[in-house]
Amino acid sequence: MKNSWYAKIKTVGFSYQSDLSVVILVTLLYVVSMTSWLWVFGLFFTPLADEFGWSRSVASVGVTTYLILSALVSPFIGRMGDRYGYLKLIFAGLLIVIVAYVWLSRVSTLWAMYLCYGLLGIGNTAGGIVPGSAIISQYYRNARGLMLGITALGLSLGGFLVVPYTQYFIELNGFRGAFIVLAVTTAGLGLPTVACLHRALSRATHWQNRGYNQSKGDLAKSGKTEQNEQDNSVWTLLSNTVLATLVVAVFFNAAGELGMVVHQFEILKEGSGNATLAAFVVGLTAALSSVGKILTGFFGDRYSSLTVLLGAYGLQTIGVILVLGLTLTGHVFWIYPFLLVFGIGVGGCVVGRSIVVAQTFGFVSYGLLMGVIDMAHQLGAAIGIWFPSHLFDISGNYIWGLYFFLGCYFVCLLLLRRTQILSKRQCFLSSN
Repeated sequence: MKNSWYAKIKTVGFSYQSDLSVVILVTLLYVVSMTSWLWVFGLFFTPLADEFGWSRSVASVGVTTYLILSALVSPFIGRMGDRYGYLKLIFAGLLIVIVAYVWLSRVSTLWAMYLCYGLLGIGNTAGGIVPGSAIISQYYRNARGLMLGITALGLSLGGFLVVPYTQYFIELNGFRGAFIVLAVTTAGLGLPTVACLHRALSRATHWQNRGYNQSKGDLAKSGKTEQNEQDNSVWTLLSNTVLATLVVAVFFNAAGELGMVVHQFEILKEGSGNATLAAFVVGLTAALSSVGKILTGFFGDRYSSLTVLLGAYGLQTIGVILVLGLTLTGHVFWIYPFLLVFGIGVGGCVVGRSIVVAQTFGFVSYGLLMGVIDMAHQLGAAIGIWFPSHLFDISGNYIWGLYFFLGCYFVCLLLLRRTQILSKRQCFLSSN
């Protein structure tokens, strides 16, 4: 009876106690990485503006700096993880985040704030999703999608916990004290987690210490030799039409997705005329994103990852159409179906992108590939967050911003469908 139970557990990826510890530890790393993400930055706009007399738009440029620098370094960070090991990368990233927070607690000039936010972008990219998804994807090869979905719950949990936690210390000690608290939190939770993760991985016989030491099966799947893999560059990879099309699709999705997420509260408040309802729906959207992560991981293990990702993007598109209905008619009814489809759709994207890279391109240069995808995502997010604000300043409402989001989603869906066709054609040609 015991052997039968053990065999069932083994089929979904848990062959040893360390398997469970790895997924828990990476989930905790995702919680820690949320201390330096967009939801937290918004809490500091008003305190910084009040302290130094800056406008909110000037203070918000720090977020743009974060996103742009994160985008620019993502491919190189992914490449470093492939060559030197993901744990070393995470450790270095956490140290950069800690230094940036301590510096922010002493900041007194605009250029220093921008520089610190840029450092946070670099540190969070090195210590967050790119190396974390690489570890999970290579460790749990039999249940990759499900495990990616579980670890991605750390992003939702982190956002849920870190925002009120940070706001409490801003109100208690001011923004300078809150930055110190975030530095201590990152050090106190993140660094021991990396040490425990190193211990758990070192006990696993199937774990490769460096990302580019791939199995022969993975090298054959991608059609490359190990030597060719080590010679890859960003431009060489982007010469692959399937990858290049996917990168552009992710760029347009991020412009719509992150723009909608950041402006969601104001859009719903404007459409419904009820700030309390809008805040409640934003919180429920974040909660439902957890369901989207698990569902995407579950179906990603069983069906084409590109099809699953196309479904997640499609749900987001439907959500924007529903919000457009709310804005045009003023009927609150539109909020509830929006909550369902958009929440699940947003949750599936982080997991879906990781599964697509693993299924479509194998594990050769996985970190570099995820870095390229993340670069497109961050650049798209930077535009998607800023441009609707500019449109609002011109028109006085978010209607044109919603049309912008909708246009980005339609372009994304067309490109992702094109990626599917190209991928199938490439597989057919390689099999012949």
